Amino acid sequence: MLAVFIIVFVHFLLHLITNGRYGMFRDEFYCIECAKQSAWGYVDHPPFSLAILAGSSIRIG
Repeated sequence: MLAVFIIVFVHFLLHLITNGRYGMFRDEFYCIECAKQSAWGYVDHPPFSLAILAGSSIRIG
């Protein structure tokens, strides 16, 4: 049981150490751009989620 805990903990630490190396992915940029030009015709994004993203972008920056 202790060995499993150590393996899980080391794996978690590796994720924490390397997590800062990743920037924004192209899907995130796509969602941000869709929020800037929201329209009812987007099939892959419901309009309310784009409205929330646009509002948070204005509020947070």
